[in-house]
Amino acid sequence: VVGEVERTSVTLDDDLPATRLQARLRMGTAADAPAVEVLVYLPKTEGRVPVFLGLNFRGNQAEHPDPAIRLPTGWIPDEKNSGIVDNRATEASRGMSSQRWPVEQMLRRGYGMATAYCGDIFPDRPDGRSQSVLKTLGRPMEGTLAADEPGAITAWAWGLSRILDWLVTLPEVDAAKVIVIGHERGVHVATIAGRERHALLVRLVAVEAQRDRPVAGRRRLGRPAGARRAERGLGRGRGTGVARRRATALRRGVEVRPVAGRRGDEQAPAGDEGEASGRCLRGSHAM
Repeated sequence: VVGEVERTSVTLDDDLPATRLQARLRMGTAADAPAVEVLVYLPKTEGRVPVFLGLNFRGNQAEHPDPAIRLPTGWIPDEKNSGIVDNRATEASRGMSSQRWPVEQMLRRGYGMATAYCGDIFPDRPDGRSQSVLKTLGRPMEGTLAADEPGAITAWAWGLSRILDWLVTLPEVDAAKVIVIGHERGVHVATIAGRERHALLVRLVAVEAQRDRPVAGRRRLGRPAGARRAERGLGRGRGTGVARRRATALRRGVEVRPVAGRRGDEQAPAGDEGEASGRCLRGSHAM
C-alpha cells in the first residue's frame, strides 16, 4: 500500500450509510512499479461481508457519481459522451458507467464492491506494454515476443489477484466470499484470476455482466455440460436447429443419442428405437 488508506463514512442515495475506502497499491516491489487506485464500498453491518471485485475501463469515478472518488491521472481511451477529454478523465465522467455497478442495491443486500481501473495495470492501447506492470516484472518489451508471452489480459488478471491479496486483509471482508466479476474482456480477466486463486480456496465466479451469452468460465447451475455444447453447435448436432433441440432435451434431463438409420446429426430421446417409434428431434415434435 502506498500511503494511507482513506476510510470514510458516507451517506449515499436514499440516506444509505456506507464505508468508502480508497487505496493506492503498488504493483510490484520496484520503485517505478505502477500503482493502482482501488475503490471499495462496504455496507454498515455487523460481521464480515461478501464482496464483488472487478476491473473497470473508464476509471473509478465512472462507476459511481460520488464526487469524492479520486479522478485517475493516467491515460484513458477517448469515448464519445463519456466525459473523457484528450484521454484524461474530467468531472463530467463521474457516474458514466454506474449502470454496471448498482452500488446502493448491493449495499442494501449486504454486499460490498471493489473496483480498479485496468489502465493503471496495463494501459488499454497498442503501445501500453512499456508503461505496464509487465515491465517491472522483467518481461520483454521489444522485439518479437513469444506466442505465450503475457499481454494485457494476463497482466490485468495478475493485477486483479494482487488487489484481492489486499482486499481479504480488510476486517470487514469475508475472504471466503469474494466474487470476481467481469464484462466484455473482463470476463477473461476474471476467469484467469479465478483459476489462480482456486488453489487458495477463495470462492471466485466469472460472470458476464452485460449480455446473456456463453462465455469462458461460466455455466448456469443445473444445466448439463452437453446442453452448453449443443447450444454452441458443437459435437454431432452442428446445425443450429438440431443443436437447439438437443439443448432443450438435455435441459429437461432427457438423454439424447443418434437415431438408427438417420443422418448423424439427427437425435432422439433415449428409449426410443429410431424408425420404429418415429420420434426424433425434428419438425413439430415437442421437446
